[in-house]
Amino acid sequence: MLGYIKTQRDDLRICDFCLYKQQYCALCQGIGKKYGIVYRLILNYDMVFLALVLENFETEMTPLSFKCPTNPFKKINTSISNNVIEYCAFINYYLSVLKLEDDIIDEKNNVKKIILKFFKHNSP
Repeated sequence: MLGYIKTQRDDLRICDFCLYKQQYCALCQGIGKKYGIVYRLILNYDMVFLALVLENFETEMTPLSFKCPTNPFKKINTSISNNVIEYCAFINYYLSVLKLEDDIIDEKNNVKKIILKFFKHNSP
């Protein structure tokens, strides 16, 4: 079960939603640096939720400042632990591969077989 968590933007306060967006951008940036640009496409809200939960237990925070590749004029400032980014990026990759394998068994989809071979061939 991957990809079932979705944000209810109407229920979030403005500061909470900004924090959520900053965590999403930090994870996207971390996945891009560690695994490559293509792997940014598999980032989902489940890992952002996991990162938000794990951040409460982390003591060492690193301030980050970067520009988004989709919007290069926007600068994002956040603080997140490198351990949390690396862990969530790995879990995101691993769960996405498992989901693709499950979809192939269930649906017998040839396109997903090609995507899975690409992921495993270029595995981190």
